[in-house]
Amino acid sequence: MDISIQKKPGFIIAGYKMEAIDSSLCPQAWEKLFEQNSLEDLEKMGNGQSYGVCFDIEDVKHINYMAAYDVKDKDLAEKMNLEIIEIPENEYAIVELKGEVPKCIHEGWKYIMEVFFPEHGYMHSGAPDFEVYKEGDMNSFDYEMELWVPIKKVKSTK
Repeated sequence: MDISIQKKPGFIIAGYKMEAIDSSLCPQAWEKLFEQNSLEDLEKMGNGQSYGVCFDIEDVKHINYMAAYDVKDKDLAEKMNLEIIEIPENEYAIVELKGEVPKCIHEGWKYIMEVFFPEHGYMHSGAPDFEVYKEGDMNSFDYEMELWVPIKKVKSTK
C-alpha cells in the first residue's frame, strides 16, 4: 500500500454529522446530506471535494462521522444549516486506496493499524481523519481514493 507523510494546511468542512454510531451507519449520513442539499449547492461552498470524516473517537465501536464538503464560503454553509468544522493544520499519513468502498477503506485502516504504525513508530494523533473521495464508480475494483490519518511520533522508551 502506498503511504506518504504530508503536512496539510488547515481547512473548513461542512456537512451532516452523526454521533456515537456504528460505522455501518455512515452511508446514512450521506443520504441525509443529499436529502437536504443538492450536489450543486454542496460543491458551490468550496472546491467540490467531499470527505467522510471521523472525529472525537473515544470508542471504536461508536464513532462520530460527518459526510462533508470543502468550504470556502462559510456564510453559504451556515445558510444551508450544515454543521461546520474548522480543521487545523496537521501531519497525515496519506494512504492511496484502490477498490470498492467500503472494502478498500477497511483494508487501508487494517494496514495502517497493523503494519504502518508499528513499523514506522507513529500513532493516531486524535485529530479528525478523512476519507477523501474522488470522481468515479465507488463500487468499481478500480476506484481510487485516499485515507488521511493524522499522525504523531510514538515517544521512544529507550
